[in-house]
Amino acid sequence: MMLASIVGVLTSMPVKVGLLCAAFGLGVGYAITERHRSRWLAGSMHACSALLAFIAVASFLAVGPRPWHRSFLNEHDTYHYYFGAKYSAELGYDGLYRCTLLALDELSPQYHRRVATLRSMAHYRHIDKNYYLAGRRDRCHERFSPERWDQFKADVLTYQKNYSPNWQGYLHDKGYNPTPAWTIVGRFVAQRIPIEPWQRFNGIGIIDLLALLAAFGLAFAVFGWQKAVIALVFSCGCFALTLTFIRGSVLRLDWLAALVAAVAMLGAKRYAVCGVLIGYATMVRVFPALFLLGPIVLGTVSMVRNRRIPKPTAALVLAFTLTCGLLLGASAALTGQRDGWRSWATKISLHNADISTMRLGLGPLLMYRGEMAERDIAGPDGRGSFRNYFVPHKQAVVASMRPFHIAIAVLVLGLLVVGLVRKPHSDLEALGLSLPVVFVLVSPTFYYYCLLIPLVLASVASCSRQSTRLIVLGLFCAAEISLHLLHSFVRFEYGSYSLMSIALAVVSAATVAVTLRPQAQKGSV
Repeated sequence: MMLASIVGVLTSMPVKVGLLCAAFGLGVGYAITERHRSRWLAGSMHACSALLAFIAVASFLAVGPRPWHRSFLNEHDTYHYYFGAKYSAELGYDGLYRCTLLALDELSPQYHRRVATLRSMAHYRHIDKNYYLAGRRDRCHERFSPERWDQFKADVLTYQKNYSPNWQGYLHDKGYNPTPAWTIVGRFVAQRIPIEPWQRFNGIGIIDLLALLAAFGLAFAVFGWQKAVIALVFSCGCFALTLTFIRGSVLRLDWLAALVAAVAMLGAKRYAVCGVLIGYATMVRVFPALFLLGPIVLGTVSMVRNRRIPKPTAALVLAFTLTCGLLLGASAALTGQRDGWRSWATKISLHNADISTMRLGLGPLLMYRGEMAERDIAGPDGRGSFRNYFVPHKQAVVASMRPFHIAIAVLVLGLLVVGLVRKPHSDLEALGLSLPVVFVLVSPTFYYYCLLIPLVLASVASCSRQSTRLIVLGLFCAAEISLHLLHSFVRFEYGSYSLMSIALAVVSAATVAVTLRPQAQKGSV
């Protein structure tokens, strides 16, 4: 009982908000320490930092009150990524749900008695389960050898016995979506970690923790305790990782660890290593490529002014390109699917075209029309549903707003380029300004906005002016605090996440303004 109470406190919204306030407070405290150079003050700050780091890590590791969590394992997400990767050669991007249903039926129809429908990966609509059970069994059997089918069924049975999964909820999700590049890594791990014994399998999420630990270790080594601990405390209060949607699964935060490590390597001027890390993150999640925009703009400006390609930019871009090329070739050769990337492109196009209530970005913001209750998504006559009215209606809105979306994106990117050209920036500082780029160009699900963590690290480690450093850190902390508050107090999901997009739009605009801020005169702080 006492342990449950402690976990509840550590995972509560006030503690998360407190960690974000503490991250900003550490930034202010270390800025004062730098100015006054007091040993007593520095010692006090180090003691506070150590205490806050301990509380932050404890809060991050606390399981939390999610219904599918009996351990750090995220059972819902692990089902998709473990089974999807381990049996990727047979399942592809469209077979996970219907083959799971067939396996359950052959094991015992009792296991799927509560399943009424499952989502089709052809169009994302819900289909009656009997459609697949009645006459489409061969669609799964012909994909598997008898030995592999028996192994798949045995894994499904083990999952059923150990975790009593909510199959209706699992089979209503949106399938297996990682790139073929992630699939070769995920399959390598899945084939070496059997589903039994389940006590060991419960620790599969520790892989992500170890990767993040190594990444922050690099950050501590390169930037020192003061700057790295700010990013660490911020990361443990980050809203995107609070709800445990992707925490506790298998290699769901590998791209994040790669980006944190890339920031550290860029700070250490290891441009080739940084390019490799961003290349990996790009090939498994695509959007991390946008983090290169700032450094490439700086390199281009330098090339125009000096009439030669700067070696750091060349090393960064070449390493990035080679990494992407190698992973592209390896994934095509090793996934067992000749058209793996084409299949993924088809699947992800369907995924991106679908309307989700939990995406953040300029696109979701432009289609928002003030809906704050269920009745607002039921259509003018009040008889529509989310799938048959709201989704097609919002897809039409997105299409009509596309020219406006493009115009805003061009304006934002143009202003960022102007800001980078007008006054000197380091590559690390330029990378730290990537939030507006991501916000206007892509609309990821909210949990991918843990991308703010490497941006915070880059900003606090690179900004030469203390005032700029604190402004950027304050903006990111304010954004995260607003996300926590909106999620806690706005009960209508689509409304709360739309308001989150507004909050991120404000922070993105402020970030652009900081970029355009006039250069400090000599002698100023």
